[in-house]
Amino acid sequence: MKQELHSAANFIVHLLRLAKRGVSEAKLLKFQKSLIHEMRNRYRDHWFPEKPLKGSGYRTIRVNSKLDPMIGRAGKACNLSETFLLEAFPIFMLWINPLEVSYRFGENNPIYIFYDKHCLDPWTHQNPPRTSYIAPSSPPPKENNVNLDDIINDLKT
Repeated sequence: MKQELHSAANFIVHLLRLAKRGVSEAKLLKFQKSLIHEMRNRYRDHWFPEKPLKGSGYRTIRVNSKLDPMIGRAGKACNLSETFLLEAFPIFMLWINPLEVSYRFGENNPIYIFYDKHCLDPWTHQNPPRTSYIAPSSPPPKENNVNLDDIINDLKT
């Protein structure tokens, strides 16, 4: 569970960093630690390594017109308002499952897997593993004033 939670938190912090909203690295680190704490508390009784997809919906983080409550609580712990966070993030979903963490930007775009059982370390923007995905039928839309093409390209490099 540790690798998956760290990968997911690193991903979310990276999205916040890419939003270029002037959040200090110290505050990002506090946000990351708080987010890992929130996820660990929520998922500890809903983690089934023998059946990784069991409870997958429960372990989904979603940001659309609303901010996922775990992200909101983690932000509150380091004085980042829900409004600030909602404006900083693109619309996305993140699935945190045993042995795999994946995401999707928007509501109907392809799902990208950025952490899987073959990774030795958690995902970071500095050491991204290979990313697998289903080829999109159309380019991702630009949402919340964030250029999703830039984010996807940044995550792949």
